[in-house]
This record gives sequence, structure tokens and C-alpha cells, in this order.
Amino acid sequence: MHRIFLLVVALLALSRVQLGGATCHGHNCDEEHERAVEAGLLGDSRDDAPVDSGAVRPKECKAGKVYPKDKLVPLETEAPMVDVVWTGRESDQDKYVFALLRGSDGMVGGHLYWSDYYGKPDTWDDRTNEMTDAVDEKDRKDLLVGVIDIKFHKDHPGHMLFQGPGHTHWTSEDYGATFQAHRTPGGTLGYGSEIKIHPTQPNWVLALVRRNECLQEATAISKWCAKDLFLSEDFARTWRNLTEGSGGRIASVWDFEWGSSLHRKKDDPFPDTTIFATVYQSAAKMKGPYPGWDQDMHFVVTKDYFKSAPAKTVPCGNQFEIIHNQVYLAAPADCPVHPDGSKRKGAASGGARAHSRTVELMVSDDGGSNFQEACIPIKWLDLGYNLVKTHDGNGAFIIVDADELDDFSARAPISNIYSAGPNATIYTLGMRRNYRRGYVTDFARIEGLPGMYLANQVDGKIFKDPSLLPTRTSYDKFVQTKMSFNGAASWQELQTPTRSNFPECITCKPSDTCKLHLHGPSSWHYGEDARPSFYSHKSAPGVVMAVGNTGEYLESSADATCTWLSSDGGQSWMDILPTAAIYEVGDHGGIIMMALHQTTAPTDEIYFTLDSGACWYTVQLSEAINVQNIRVEPKGESDTFIVHGQACSTSRAHPTCTHDPTSKKLPGGRSYTIDISDIMGSDLPECKASDYEEWSP
Repeated sequence: MHRIFLLVVALLALSRVQLGGATCHGHNCDEEHERAVEAGLLGDSRDDAPVDSGAVRPKECKAGKVYPKDKLVPLETEAPMVDVVWTGRESDQDKYVFALLRGSDGMVGGHLYWSDYYGKPDTWDDRTNEMTDAVDEKDRKDLLVGVIDIKFHKDHPGHMLFQGPGHTHWTSEDYGATFQAHRTPGGTLGYGSEIKIHPTQPNWVLALVRRNECLQEATAISKWCAKDLFLSEDFARTWRNLTEGSGGRIASVWDFEWGSSLHRKKDDPFPDTTIFATVYQSAAKMKGPYPGWDQDMHFVVTKDYFKSAPAKTVPCGNQFEIIHNQVYLAAPADCPVHPDGSKRKGAASGGARAHSRTVELMVSDDGGSNFQEACIPIKWLDLGYNLVKTHDGNGAFIIVDADELDDFSARAPISNIYSAGPNATIYTLGMRRNYRRGYVTDFARIEGLPGMYLANQVDGKIFKDPSLLPTRTSYDKFVQTKMSFNGAASWQELQTPTRSNFPECITCKPSDTCKLHLHGPSSWHYGEDARPSFYSHKSAPGVVMAVGNTGEYLESSADATCTWLSSDGGQSWMDILPTAAIYEVGDHGGIIMMALHQTTAPTDEIYFTLDSGACWYTVQLSEAINVQNIRVEPKGESDTFIVHGQACSTSRAHPTCTHDPTSKKLPGGRSYTIDISDIMGSDLPECKASDYEEWSP
């Protein structure tokens, strides 16, 4: 990764921008924009901003103007959406839209909805009947119809595999218009299976599945609850068990990847049949579903589906990740041998080496042929690693979960961030005490701006004086947000804006202790209130959105939370809503959409801006919902957004909610498709030169 400061000069449209024929709309807010520029911000003070979370609104472009003329009507589903997938032909990559609904257990695996025209209203269809009809009648008795995940090859997007939760998967050759049903590998459950399509052979599929012994009470946690690796060369129509076909060379598989996932060179020695895997080579050594770091598990490379001895074996290799042309491999530190099989000095199992660290990381930059231990300057026990790709995808930061020597630090939810030097084996410390919850750390790229990152850090002063901590586990009361402009080499605090749109968002005067702090990925995945994380998209360089507060530390209370927007890569920030919102960026950053997040209140209004937040338009919904997310197609180029969530309970405070609070039924799903071009019509203006602003991070 590059350690130098990267100066990026960009033309950021404060308006709607399209490749090929740009249109933009900043001149709708000329007056507001001029005042904002004079103040050094986008936006101005607003004394009459409403503070009631049920009625808060951002700064309006045209008072009382809402879109469309007729209120939007939602798509009603039996359960909320948990994921949205787009696909289509090269010239129309977002035409077909799939919505995966929540299953009966609260996770993904429910019904599949499909739109064959950009997710527009009246184009959605529940595909349950079509998927059921594709299954032979004799197999329908215990049929569990639903979709956990959708897989397709990037070069053949109409060639789709729908992973079911039960004993059936489905395929489609026409973007989901028709289905063919297929038995799961070995008749195992789809739940818990991991499926990967070959990078260059679109019909080849690998599936790692849990054996049926895992479903039986007597063997559910025994060593016989193991995993098998299956191969299909006809796109899931038929499968063969590579574990059984190995002739006893492997007994079970733990982790796997196609060898072609490596960034391949012209002289690549690996055939398409190459598989990387971590395996147990003997059934007697298997440890069941929770093996921990196990020196009896090994990393292997096979070029012939395990028909012969592995072409490469790394003793004790447990889990691995491929990034570009590098293979990162984690192994228990008490392994008695080096990666090349030679014996370690004084490394008997449980010996002195085991007391210095728990797990070590090895890296190969030659396609897995040779591994070297990553040199990480750390004196504590390594309990685990996270990898975060650099902007160019050619390298990774290593985030180490370190077990510090004192109990106070060991309890803390912190990790250390390390960045690679000239090669992938020597690392330098980038940040201490990076905040995490569970396996999710608050560290992320600012997309579109190489070298720029946001992270949350636990204040070091509580480790110098533990009496500052109110309780044994209240480390989250001392989290602060930092930003790096030079690839994590150095970090700085986010300065508090000197002016605001909402006075309640600036709770202190700028000082050494008054800064801006933002919720990160851990809040989105693990927080009790699931606050949205800081967010950016590579198609919109400079645009960053987040939820957070001003003060000495990050707070989780709703009263302290505002929504913030930066249009210059995080150098300056503007408060755009005095509560928590969920947000999305489309049209290369020319359109930003947001709505009250479900942790704030139900809402029947959606807001969008065409000039990076200087002012906002309102979209009126026919009924209020609890908004869970806003999505746009993966490239961030479209001006069509999908707002999805759950029906909210009718009350005096929320009369436009539709769920009966006395009903025993769970609230159903609700979603709205909002096409900005459609709803604005002739009000969508053309751009002019003053709608652009030049900036450099």
C-alpha cells in the first residue's frame, strides 16, 4: 500500500451528474449555496428547525413542495427485505431486481420477489409459486421455499443460482423468469452452506456443506459434525463429493477457495481445477464444529480435485484469505513446524512459543507456493485477525485482536491496525486501540479517495487511569473518531463545524475536547440501536455520510445524535438532520437520499438533495414505515432508489402507520421504489457551470 500523501483534485458536482449527458440542479438553491460558501460550509444556521423526531425535516428547497403529485404506494410483502440484488445485461446492468425477504427465523431465507423492470412499482412478483412448480410433486412434501443468497457469474449475469434454505437449490437461465430445481449437494441443508462460482468457468461451482450428522442431537457437536466440499461442473444440476472422492487424502474441509481467485499472471502455473483449502487429513483428528485454532488442520493446494496428493501442504494452516495475488494464512502459534515442514526450535506443543501468542499470520505473494510469517510489531498474544483491503485492492491492513497482558486492557474491545511495508510480510503500527464489537471493527475506507480512512478509537487515558471507567465494560463511553489522509500513517480528529443548520447538533464550542464523532460499522452490526455507519461510495468521490454527535466522545442516545454530510472527503462537515437517518448515494453523487432511520421514528417522508445537501426535496409516501435501509444499484450510477423497511403500528403519534398493534401477526414488509427523474418530471433542471466546485482533499 502507498504510504505517501495522495493529493486528489476533483470536480465535484454540487448537482446531479450523469456520464455522457450531465444534468445538475444546484441552482435551485443559489441563495442558500452562496451563503454556505461564504461561511465555508454548505448550509446555514436555522433557528426554526423542528426538534421533534416525528417531525424533523432537513432544509427545504421549496417550502411545501413535495413529490410526486400522487403519494407513492408501497410494495407490501409478508416480511421485510433483508437484501436486494441487481443484475442485467452489459448495457442494462440494473434492469432485473431481486428482493430477498426475511425468513421465519428472522434471518435471510424467506420468499423471493422479482422485478423485470428496474424495481418500478407494479413490476414486482412473488416467485414462490414458480419455484414450487419447478420441484417434482413427489419432493414437495417437506419443501422449504426461500432464498438465502443469489450467485451469478459476472460475465454471464443471466445464469443464476438461488441458494435455498432446505434441500433444494434453483437455477435460472433467463434472469429469474423461469426456474429449474435441483437437489442440494448430498441432500444437505442449504442453511450453513457456502457456495462459490469459478472466476473463469461459469458452470463450475464449489459448495462447502455441513454433514447431516450436524442435524442429529447425538452427533451435533461431536467430531462427526464436519464439512464436505462438493463440486458441480454443470451449474448445480449434479454434484460430486470431493471429500469422499479423495481416496482418504482428506477427511473434512474447513475453508476453501478457487485457485483462480488469485490475480492471475500470464505464466500462472495453476490450472482451472486448482482449489485452495484447509482440511483435516484424518478423521481421527477432526474436532467437530468448533475446533478453535488447531494444529491438526492443514492448508493444502490441489490441482486435480484431491485425486492425488496435494501439490502443496502448509502444516497447521487453519483459515485463509486471498487478496489480489497474496494469500493470507492464519495458523496456531504452537505449530511444531515451519510452513516448509521443518521443525521449529523448542516448539513442542504447549511449549514456550505457545505462551507468547495464540495465532500467527503467514503471507504468500507467489500464489501460495511459499509462505513467510508476517512481521507484526506486537508483544501481546494474537487472538485473531481482520483484513481490510486497501483502495486499489492490491493489499490489506491487518487488524489484530491482541490479548494485552493486564486484565483491564484485555477486557477492552480494542484492536491494533497495521499497514504493510514494501512487501506483504513487514507491517507497521497504524493505530492503537481501534474500537470493535464482536468481530466488527470501526475502520473503513473513504471510497473514491485513495489513502483516506475513518476509524474509531478508545481514548488512551482510561488505560492510564482505570478509575475513569464507570463500569467494567463501559469502554464504549470513551470512543473518539479519527481520520487519516495518508494511508493510516497518521490520524487527526474531526473538527466541530463552526456553524450549523440545527443548533441542537452543535452541543459544545470547538476546542481540544469538542470534536465530531461518528458511528462506525460496529454500530450498524452490533449496536442495540443499530445506528447507521459512516458511508461513502467510489462513484461519488468526496461524499461521506454518517450519524454521530459533537462532544468529547461518541454517544448512542437518540437526543445526542444528528446526521452529517461531507462533500470534501471528510475535511468539513454539515449537519443535515437533527436525528439519525439512513442514507444512500446515487447518480455518481449527484443525488443523495435519506430518511429517518427506524431507531428514530416511523416516517412517511423521504428526502433527497441534488446539490450535496444545500437544500432538500421531500417525497411523500402513502403510509409511514419503519425505514431499515435505502439501496441503489451497486455501481451507484442510477437515479432509482429502493427504500425498504417494515410496517409500523398505528398510533395517535403516527396515524399513517398501518399495522394493527393488537394483531398477533408480525408487521409485514414495505418498500418504495423512487425514480427521481420520474417523480420530478419537468422540474428536473439542467446544469450550469456554477453548479460545480473544485476541491482537493
